[in-house]
Amino acid sequence: MLTKLKYILKSFKNVDISNKPIPCMSCGACCYYFKVQFDKKYNPQVPWQKIKVISHSEAIMLGTEEDKGRCKSLDGVVGENCRCNIYNSRPDVCESFPVWLRDGSQNPKCIEARKHHGLKPEILE
Repeated sequence: MLTKLKYILKSFKNVDISNKPIPCMSCGACCYYFKVQFDKKYNPQVPWQKIKVISHSEAIMLGTEEDKGRCKSLDGVVGENCRCNIYNSRPDVCESFPVWLRDGSQNPKCIEARKHHGLKPEILE
C-alpha cells in the first residue's frame, strides 16, 4: 500500500499552483476525513505523541485510525479557520496532498472530503 501511495505522490511533484488559491487554512476537510498512515522510517520528524504505531515500519496519525476521523493535530473549525499544530513536522503524506492536479483540475479526493463536511465541493479560482 505504501509503495502505491509513494508512486501516486511522486506524480504530484512539481505542480504549478502559482495561479491557484490554496484554501487549506479555511478548510481542513482532508484532515478530518482520510486515514493518515505513513512509513515511520521516512517521517522521523513527526512527534511520537501524535501517532499510533501500527507495525514495525508504519504509523498512523492519532484520530485518523477510523475512516473519517479527525486528526488530533488539526486545530480549529473545518470550513472556517483551521491549522495543523505540527505543520513543520507533519508526515510526508500530508505535505504531498495536492489540492490541484498537474492538469490544473481540483483533486477529486479534496472534493470528496469537502462534500462530506457540507462544504462547496469546488474551490473557486
